[in-house]
Amino acid sequence: MFAGIVALSLAANACLKALERSNRALLIAATFVVLAIGAYSASFVLDMLMSALLGELPADNVILPGTTWSIVSVCALMVGARRSVPAAVRSLPFLIFGGLAMAATAFHSRNIVTALVLILGGLGYAWASGTVRQSPRAGSDRPSREGLPPSFAIGRYRINAPASSWKDLVELTPGEYKFFARVFKNERTYEAPPATFLGRPWKVMLGTVDGRIYKVAAFVEFDDKPEAERVTSAAMHYCTSQLGKPAEEKPGLVTWDTRDGNVILQTASIMGTVTVNVFVTSSAVRSFARLE
Repeated sequence: MFAGIVALSLAANACLKALERSNRALLIAATFVVLAIGAYSASFVLDMLMSALLGELPADNVILPGTTWSIVSVCALMVGARRSVPAAVRSLPFLIFGGLAMAATAFHSRNIVTALVLILGGLGYAWASGTVRQSPRAGSDRPSREGLPPSFAIGRYRINAPASSWKDLVELTPGEYKFFARVFKNERTYEAPPATFLGRPWKVMLGTVDGRIYKVAAFVEFDDKPEAERVTSAAMHYCTSQLGKPAEEKPGLVTWDTRDGNVILQTASIMGTVTVNVFVTSSAVRSFARLE
């Protein structure tokens, strides 16, 4: 059972890492669900412990379920700790279950302990996990990166270029920003005119901070799966020819490190439509101030 919990945690962590690179709205929602599982598990353990301490539940009946739910809680909190989501998302599940426990004190006064631990612990977790998430990663600036090739342009769009170079960009509306939430201070996202890449037009979105492009996101959609596979193969060949061997390769997700950032080739299939995405991201993101 415990091995199964760990395996599910590793799978959830891999899914969240993939979403972190591609879809921020889904990342926030999925992280909230994972942390809600962790908060609920913690509240269940605390309730059992208080019941045992007050003699309402035999201690022997707490050991196995308490251990199981504790492992679930710890694994969920570890998976959510490094996700780049607002502090409110990390603390809200604990505040919700803590509030429910507080309301339940009208029937069981012992729930006050569970409520306080969840609320205070959730706030502490949100702060601590945010600190860990923003700390530099060992080896992230390894010298060998200097010997790597630079990222390529997609059509006329290149990272680290000023967005003012093009006058035909259209910034997202306030409603669209709800789905493409800002991560950094002074960040703006634009829809750009299509770019010609690999002999066909690709839709393009540009992420900017302080007026400079830090991310170029290009994508094409297909209802014809064989055609999508041909374009994916062509994109894989092009990226490999320009950047060499991938740094990481998983089903549907291939990553190349570059001198000035990274390049990601991603494919996804939803309701019979296959989307091929190429993301070029600048290493400058490591110096950006994040929104909280």
